[in-house]
Amino acid sequence: MLARLGNELTFSEQGERRKQLLADALQVARRLDDPETLAYVLANVVWEDRDAAQALSLAREQIEAARRAGDKYAELRGHNDLAARILILGDRAGFDRTVDEED
Repeated sequence: MLARLGNELTFSEQGERRKQLLADALQVARRLDDPETLAYVLANVVWEDRDAAQALSLAREQIEAARRAGDKYAELRGHNDLAARILILGDRAGFDRTVDEED
């Protein structure tokens, strides 16, 4: 619910509230240890402003949570987020490796 509310604020002028809601949602999801909820929250959190290493770590955590949940769509979304982040960083070789690993 917190992540969904945070998403609703994406294009509002309440950027700080959005960030706090998503941070709270991530904290709760990790504490609950519910992989389906965690994958959902991470899919929303991964695109927040953050450094590259943290974004990559969150995308990998998203993939793992989706696998644990048995949610193939969420896992695909996580792989897409990871590959996109790697490509955004300009790491074409890393992007190619990531795509090849997931074939």
